[in-house]
Amino acid sequence: MKKRGGDDGNDVGVSDDGHTSRELAIVEHDVDEHGYTNLNSDRDATLLCGKYPTPMPFIIGQEFCERFCYYGMRSILVLYFTNYFGFTDDKATVYYHTFILLSYLTTIFGGMMADSSLGKYRTILYLSIVYLVGITVVSVTAIPSISGDPPSWAGVFSGLLLIAIGTGGIKPCVAAFGGDQFSQNQQHLLASFFAAFYFSINAGSAISSVITPKLRADVHCFGEDECYSLAFGVPAILLAVATVVFVIGKKSYRNRIPTRNVVLDFSKAMKIAMKHKFSRSTPPSPHWLDPAKQKFGEEFIADIRQMLSVLVLFLPAPLFWALFDQQGSRWTLQAEQMKMFNMGALGRFQPDMMQSANPILVLILIPFFDSGIYPLLRKLRIPHKPLQRMTMGMILCALAFLSSAFLQIRIDASKPHVALHGQEMQFRVVNVLQPPSMSSSPTLSVFASSDNHVVLNTTIQETYGQSSYAISTTNVLTQLDISTVDPTIATPLHFLNFTLQEQHKNTMFVTNAAGGAPSSLEYIVSVDRLRSSTNPNNEAGESDSNDVARVKFINFSPLHVGVVRESGASVLMGGVESMNSTRYHQATFSAGTTTFILQELVNHTAVANLSSITLELQDGGDYSFPIVWNGTAITSSGADLIVDVPPNAIPVLNQLPQYIIMTCGEILFSVTGLELAFAEAPKSMKAVVQAGWLLAVTVGSLIVIVVAEASFFDSQRDEFFFFTGLMGLSTLWFIFLALRYKYKCPESHSRSRIAPSTTSTTLTEQYNVSFLKDGAPSTVRRKFGEDDVDDDIDDNDQVGLLESSSSA
Repeated sequence: MKKRGGDDGNDVGVSDDGHTSRELAIVEHDVDEHGYTNLNSDRDATLLCGKYPTPMPFIIGQEFCERFCYYGMRSILVLYFTNYFGFTDDKATVYYHTFILLSYLTTIFGGMMADSSLGKYRTILYLSIVYLVGITVVSVTAIPSISGDPPSWAGVFSGLLLIAIGTGGIKPCVAAFGGDQFSQNQQHLLASFFAAFYFSINAGSAISSVITPKLRADVHCFGEDECYSLAFGVPAILLAVATVVFVIGKKSYRNRIPTRNVVLDFSKAMKIAMKHKFSRSTPPSPHWLDPAKQKFGEEFIADIRQMLSVLVLFLPAPLFWALFDQQGSRWTLQAEQMKMFNMGALGRFQPDMMQSANPILVLILIPFFDSGIYPLLRKLRIPHKPLQRMTMGMILCALAFLSSAFLQIRIDASKPHVALHGQEMQFRVVNVLQPPSMSSSPTLSVFASSDNHVVLNTTIQETYGQSSYAISTTNVLTQLDISTVDPTIATPLHFLNFTLQEQHKNTMFVTNAAGGAPSSLEYIVSVDRLRSSTNPNNEAGESDSNDVARVKFINFSPLHVGVVRESGASVLMGGVESMNSTRYHQATFSAGTTTFILQELVNHTAVANLSSITLELQDGGDYSFPIVWNGTAITSSGADLIVDVPPNAIPVLNQLPQYIIMTCGEILFSVTGLELAFAEAPKSMKAVVQAGWLLAVTVGSLIVIVVAEASFFDSQRDEFFFFTGLMGLSTLWFIFLALRYKYKCPESHSRSRIAPSTTSTTLTEQYNVSFLKDGAPSTVRRKFGEDDVDDDIDDNDQVGLLESSSSA
């Protein structure tokens, strides 16, 4: 115990954690009904701009930087799993939602730490350090030389676990800690603080959701086309700044010291009640919770009963969050299958940037609802009580997924001949015949059958023409004949029992040998798997992102050919050998004009430049480029590029309607649900109810994980329809519960004025508290019938308000 001078000139003891003996005495004796002591409550905090507490910039700045880190990292996470590690879409979705699940599950433990012994300041500080270590690990292990080849996932998963612990533990503390800084005569400023706090959340989310994907896609580092280490590194730097900013304001903070853990008392009471309920030696009680009254009192048990009635109402809520959080997984993977656009000086729009639509729309639509929609409904006397608004939010959520399902139908229709089912396989023939001294191009005739079933029977008339994709259900073509009308080519190709690879695209490129006029045909067979969006069960671990162009090179020359960019960076590791083919995943490129240099390789060393080729590539297209030899030189040009699978054709902005619908649903369901969780919960149980609300988000992610891991659906379209139907059933369940639910004070919904002296805090009786994303309330108003009158909140209501700020 150190000493410092007190306000009255006397020495005051100071404990190791910075509390004075006078403050510690307050902790022991001056405890409010919620188990908290307000240190320095007898004097106002230092004022900023003449009225705001000085710590406000530190807390709001910390929240902006931390949310930038979290949402920026999360926006590229699913593409990191698919593009960098080669996970299938289902695996990436499972890992993404597991991370979200843990991030929300740990909020309960963070709240318990803050409410028990550490307090909010130390909980935020300690877990920020854990958080920072985690994002640093993720950033460093994204460097190829560190992650290895193939990359090891141990580093990223270890880092994500630390991030989940850090961000989850911080989530329920920061907003409440900010509210703690306001003294009793500053309560009228709380609405302004939470408005600024919420703006910082969405500003950080919106900015990072644009910048981080740009860093991923537009910066090339460590020999890679995408720079995930920088994309994760910038959020790590912002989090470090957030931690420093938070620590700088330490001396100006007002700390509240917890002396009672309501969550723990609730758990103990439930344990006693359950033990008596299932005990055969004790007589039954009028209510199963009554046995706990002896230890915790009748009032506390009554609070538990009220709290449980609210939690039962939230049972259908996980389905909403199961759909809502797929904006960062399934909807991002859907955006990958769509056509991007250029933003001028800002570069090319990236698929993971679509997620930024949600926070931007939230900032636009919440004022629109508050000042437009709700007043209009009130004026038209259309009922819009909380449970009615939540029901409409669930309906809009289902409609958003219905919209995404119909959009997926359009995407699938724009890419025919791609999807394979069961053990099917594709087979096609590409005509690469080089015409000799004749006026017309040679024509190929193709006939393929399997057990007397004709698989392919066609004529390919043009050079670089191709047959349609034929689907075979067996992996052996019992007969395959390929011939030409060219009189200089007398020997056709004839095969018995030609083997195909299941669940792959099997392509035969046919040409005449180098020189232009020998008497035989030559061929190269390439085998490629489909992109994961159409074949999500494939575990090959190959990179096949749907927002990039994939090119395979078919070398008909007698040379070992290397392919490099104009800058000298290698495109194909080891090049492509004579009469051989690469595979799609070996060469992926961003859309646009790309120039390659073909080089002759001897012992894997370039000895001469053979040709310069410029190709025009588009998002999602699969291409084949034949390297043709005329006997003395490479004759291929960019015009020889063969389109195997057409590029993405549906513009990515077609996703905007489903984002608008989903955001409207979020405002109606999430914001209103948080109001309900705060106002209908008993004062001593507000933290417990908020913990229950957060568990709904956790269970929602668990639902997505189960569906994705089980791989119930071959088509993403069918999965979207499934979740739409599931949301519809959940909405009906919620309507059933809502019709049976009784508001804590139903008379509060009447048109009569409510006396200012009313002490109970219900949803519309006394305070209308609009909570927003991450638990920040936007407005705090006292409701008087039709009028909204700004009003102060007393200390007890402030406690409930602050402690309920632990949402998404």
